[in-house]
Amino acid sequence: MKKQRSGISKDGGRWYIRQQKGKEILYVRGNVEVNGKTINKRISTGLPANTQNIRHCKKYARKILLEKISPKKKGKTKNFASYALHAVEKFSSSVSEDTRKTRLSRLKKYLLPFFKNKLLEDIDPHDIEVWQQELIKKKGEDLTKRCKSLLSRILRFAERDGFIEKNPVPLTMKIYSNEKNKKIRELYTKEEITKMLSFSSGWFRVYLLFVISTGVRSGESIAVKWEDVDFDQRTIRIRRNIRKGIVKPTKRGEERIIDMTESLYKALLAYKKISFSEWLFPNAKGNHYYDSADIVSLYFKPLLKNIGIKYKSLYSLRHSYATMLLDGGEKITYVSKQLGHKDINTTVKFYIKFLKDKRAIEIANKILNFKI
Repeated sequence: MKKQRSGISKDGGRWYIRQQKGKEILYVRGNVEVNGKTINKRISTGLPANTQNIRHCKKYARKILLEKISPKKKGKTKNFASYALHAVEKFSSSVSEDTRKTRLSRLKKYLLPFFKNKLLEDIDPHDIEVWQQELIKKKGEDLTKRCKSLLSRILRFAERDGFIEKNPVPLTMKIYSNEKNKKIRELYTKEEITKMLSFSSGWFRVYLLFVISTGVRSGESIAVKWEDVDFDQRTIRIRRNIRKGIVKPTKRGEERIIDMTESLYKALLAYKKISFSEWLFPNAKGNHYYDSADIVSLYFKPLLKNIGIKYKSLYSLRHSYATMLLDGGEKITYVSKQLGHKDINTTVKFYIKFLKDKRAIEIANKILNFKI
C-alpha cells in the first residue's frame, strides 16, 4: 500500500512529506497570526516520516506549527548585552584562549556599542544592515564579515534557547566586495624604511632590519630563537608565533625556511656577540615579548613620531617587503614561499599589481640592501 504523502489534520492544519538531505521529513503548514497579520506559514518538524510521526501529524499539525513558531521562552526576555557575553563564553569553551579573547574583544568593540540595550527579540534585519554599513565604513569589509559571523552565532544560540523565533542574520544583505569600502593597504616606502634604520639603534635597529628583510608576520618576529638561525646556510627557520603571551606554531602549523640577505646576515652576526638570551629579540628580562604590540607602543611608534613618518602598522613592513620585491622584479613563487602563504594564489590576490618576471635571491639582496 502506497504511503500517504500529505493531508489535513483534525485540528485544521496541513501536513506533508518532503525529501531533506536524502531523508523523508514531515512538514506542517497553516494560517497563523504574526504581528497582527495572518500569514500562511510552512515549517519543518524535523521529524522523520515514520508511521508514528505521520499519525501524530494527522491529529495535531496546526498545534505543532504553533509550537514551532511560538516556542516557550526558557526565562525572561533578555537584552543583547547580558545574553551575548554568556553565549560567547559558552560556545568558546572548547577553543584556544587566544580565539576566545579575540571573540570577546570583537563583541565589546564592535557589537555591544550598537546592540547593547536592544532586546534580543527586537533585533531585526534592518538593524543589522544599518550596523554593518557603519562598520564597513570605519573598519572595512573583512572585519565586518568576521563580526557579522560572530553576531549570527550569538543569535543562533538565542534561537536555540527560545529567546527569539528565528536568527535574523541570514535575512540581511550579504557583504559584497566594494573597492570604495575596502580598507586601503598602506605601505612604507624604501626611503621611509631607510630613515627608520638610520635613526634607530641597538637591538631595535636589528629588529627592524630583520622584519623588513624577511617579511615575517608580527607575531613571528618576536618568536625566533638563535637555534633557528643557520649562519652557514644563511637561513632562518620560522616555526613559532607569539600573541598575547601564548607561544604556538606558525599559521596552520607549517614551518618554513627563509633566506637571509647580506645586510641581515652581517647585522645578526654582530648582534649575536652581545645577545644574552635564547630569543633573538627578548625583553629586558631575557624572555620573549608578551605581544608584538608591546614593541609597537614602546619603540616603533615613538621612533616614527620623532622622525616624522606616519604610523601605518608594524604589519605594513611585511607588505612593504613583498611589494618592494615584486616591484623590483622578484619571482612571485619566491615571495610566496618567504611570506609563508598557503599557496601562490594568496600572494597573487594581495600583490597582483606588482607582478613582474626576473630572477631570485640576487634581486632580493639588491632591493633589500640596507646599510646598517
